[in-house]
Amino acid sequence: MVQELSRRAAVAGGAALTAGLLSTAAAAQPTPPEVDLADDAPLGEMGKFDTNFFGPPSTRAAKSGFVFPGDAESASAYGIDISHHTEAVPWSEIKSARINYVYMKASQGARNRDASLETHWAAATAAGVTCGAYHFLSAGVPGRDQGAYFLKRIGDVGGLRRGVHLQPVVDLEWDFLGKDFRRTQLKTIGGTPIYKDYWSDYTSEQIAREVNDCLDVLRQGLAPLDVRPIIYTNRSWWETRLHPSVRFAGCTIWTSDYRKASYANGVPRSVAGHNYHLWQFTERGRITAGGRSYGPFDCNKLVTGSLADLLIA
Repeated sequence: MVQELSRRAAVAGGAALTAGLLSTAAAAQPTPPEVDLADDAPLGEMGKFDTNFFGPPSTRAAKSGFVFPGDAESASAYGIDISHHTEAVPWSEIKSARINYVYMKASQGARNRDASLETHWAAATAAGVTCGAYHFLSAGVPGRDQGAYFLKRIGDVGGLRRGVHLQPVVDLEWDFLGKDFRRTQLKTIGGTPIYKDYWSDYTSEQIAREVNDCLDVLRQGLAPLDVRPIIYTNRSWWETRLHPSVRFAGCTIWTSDYRKASYANGVPRSVAGHNYHLWQFTERGRITAGGRSYGPFDCNKLVTGSLADLLIA
């Protein structure tokens, strides 16, 4: 049973959720209830934070809006990502709007679910839209437990199929919610509150270990599928929290960069040492369909490789 609670109402201590996927001994323990996400930030909030406060001031202007299908280049593969924050998606018009794939938020931490996943997944499947799921990796919760919970949420929608669904994504970036699920304000800059990133409590080595633990559980749980996880991140966070030598074997990057200058140049700010395929370039996208305008949406573009590179094999 899912409790209808805000994340603010949750407390620390749910780190062992779905441990039954990892050991039969743990499976005998009571499982804490899942909590519907309510106070989590949309991806666009972190993307704007990156744009506004990192890099040379001359590059901090964000790209303006993007409208499907008119602004979509025919030679490129575009997608959107959605969550419970998304108000409406014109599923029957997605393909004609030149949108090739959709990612959906599934989970965060080890007990917090995005309650819209089942509805979005069923709608995408009915419309023949290629879809995939992502998990927001939270500080303060073991990576193995988070990987297990992500697997549980993938199972809730029937699992992943070869050649049909997208590779699973782990969202690794600013985590502004602590163990008590509250933001800790550090200061203000120009009237804008600056919150603590709880990954700042970790060393680079500790972060890498939690990520690899999560990825290992995903690969094991989804075997024998050829799972090549994608890590969603931005270069500002990566260079702030991780040592330049950190590598996540077998993973590609989905990079977030909303800068107008980057879009004009056609090259995002990605991280060193990893290949990237996807680029999230604005959170101001809209879809024009059936005489209506839908949105805003996070807009993504496949900039290297092909759509086949994103699919489970």
